[in-house]
Amino acid sequence: MSRRTDAPVSGKDRVLSLDVLRGWAVGGMLVVNFGYFSQQGLPDQGGADAWGAPLVQFLADGKFFTLFSVLFGVGFAMQVDRAAARGTAFAPVYVRRLLTLLLLGLAHALLHPLEILHRYALLGVLLLPLRTASTRTLVVVGVVGLIAPPLLGSLAPAETGPGERPALVYANASLAEVVSQNVARFRREAVDLRALGPFPYFVVGLYLGRRRRLDLVTGADGPLARARWWLLGVGIGLQAAVVALVLTAPTLVPTMLRPLIPTLLDVGSALMGLFYAAVILLALRDVQWQRRLAGLAAVGRMALSNYLLQTVVVTTLLYGYGAGLHGRFGVVTGLPVVCVIFAAQVALSRWWIARFRLGPAEWLWRSLTYGVWQPLRLDR
Repeated sequence: MSRRTDAPVSGKDRVLSLDVLRGWAVGGMLVVNFGYFSQQGLPDQGGADAWGAPLVQFLADGKFFTLFSVLFGVGFAMQVDRAAARGTAFAPVYVRRLLTLLLLGLAHALLHPLEILHRYALLGVLLLPLRTASTRTLVVVGVVGLIAPPLLGSLAPAETGPGERPALVYANASLAEVVSQNVARFRREAVDLRALGPFPYFVVGLYLGRRRRLDLVTGADGPLARARWWLLGVGIGLQAAVVALVLTAPTLVPTMLRPLIPTLLDVGSALMGLFYAAVILLALRDVQWQRRLAGLAAVGRMALSNYLLQTVVVTTLLYGYGAGLHGRFGVVTGLPVVCVIFAAQVALSRWWIARFRLGPAEWLWRSLTYGVWQPLRLDR
């Protein structure tokens, strides 16, 4: 690889609050994904996991995914600003970043058919024409991106044939069988319009990134503190209202609007995800909390590496080619395992960043993006 002049920013330019938020989102996605992996292809469990599943759905499912999507948009806005400050072309570097991310995502899909990286890579292209768009345009595009996919998806013919639950018993599956099953599911769902789900939250992140709403840990507390409670109240209220309506009077919802019900739940989840972010941003105004959350910042600095590592560790633990513990854990009974895995990731991340500039996946991503092997060790 030859050296390029459009080099990435150095570690000293990183923003603490964004790293902490990324670490928080990575930990939350582990909670959700562990439950998915441990119960994939099995009927719903009883006992503590029967009531635990709705609780995780309410507190975690969708909250961290949408927060990560917002952070992607914030990162895009920051990259645009940095390219403008350096006087370098933004689009070529950004497209190379997305192509590399697409390859990583497709490789990740071999173990995790519902992975998000390839979606981010494909949808990230849609942000390019919006980098100079007005706020009004962002609002229109965001709203259309939110409601159009479910409405258009409802017009598609219903699928026939086998259901979504895989027939494969993962506890006894070989690595080749798991990959084959995941590839089949990935191909089946690749054209699902629900894959467009992250895009409106990219737009939200682009707006917040422009306004510097998530990348500072100093300033006035008042607006953010007030927004925090609005986000919580509306997020909880919207989810509760939708669930109550569906359970008690589903016929009150016009047929043509029923596809929007999951979207309303997603919006409620997104607002709660932003509530979590607001709480963290307010905590980071305190130096002591900056120290307490340093572990999350370490995880967030190598968020891509940790996200991929989670899939490798969890699938090896659960599936037949590894420890074969699939079906032994549920949403609640798996929480101690999740805590152990994430605690290990915090410790490993802190050890790694004390010695290296980038996480291993981030190093590969940047090296392929900029066409030159990036320096890795801090002493070089």
